[in-house]
Amino acid sequence: YNPAPPFSGGAGNGGLGDRTGSPVSSGTCAACHSGGAFNVSVAVDIFDPIAGMSVSSYVPGNTYELTYTVSGNASAYGFQGTALTPSNAAGGAFSSPSGAQIVTISGRPYLEHVSGPSASGVFHTLWTAPASGSGTITFYGIGLGVNQNGGTSGDAVSSPFSSTLTEEVPTTIDYPGNPFCSNETAQSPSVTGETTGTYSSTAGLSIN
Repeated sequence: YNPAPPFSGGAGNGGLGDRTGSPVSSGTCAACHSGGAFNVSVAVDIFDPIAGMSVSSYVPGNTYELTYTVSGNASAYGFQGTALTPSNAAGGAFSSPSGAQIVTISGRPYLEHVSGPSASGVFHTLWTAPASGSGTITFYGIGLGVNQNGGTSGDAVSSPFSSTLTEEVPTTIDYPGNPFCSNETAQSPSVTGETTGTYSSTAGLSIN
């Protein structure tokens, strides 16, 4: 007699792999769960504790507060989420999960609900952005609303979710003759990184 795997502890934890609907996914939670009408949706928020605001771009190596929220009118919720680079490699690292667990699938970290569904549908973790040059990071996720009947019938699955963060490229400015004499001719600085924006300075420097 071989009992079924404990899938209630999360698809990845139960050996079912990526169910987020990402490019490396083997399917979604709808492969098992169906029949419910709980209007389930999932969203992600990436919060920068230093800036005190949610962000749409990241600084390589910095740590952010990541929150997946599954909404609907179900009695309890489950979910799975991950972050991938443009080449579908691991897009950073998760740590210190709250209401969730971290599992590794094919060398990539995933976040998903712990054993048993969550009444709140809110799952937190810290996310450390990958190294410079990783490019745009895409967060994938899927939500599950359950009726807690002990099976997979009467449950509802959200549509696969994705959201992107662009990489902030550090900007540097070099001047060929710094410092300058008062009779120096106009100089053309060399700018690397972000070339847009507005420059300002104290009196004595004319910026054109």
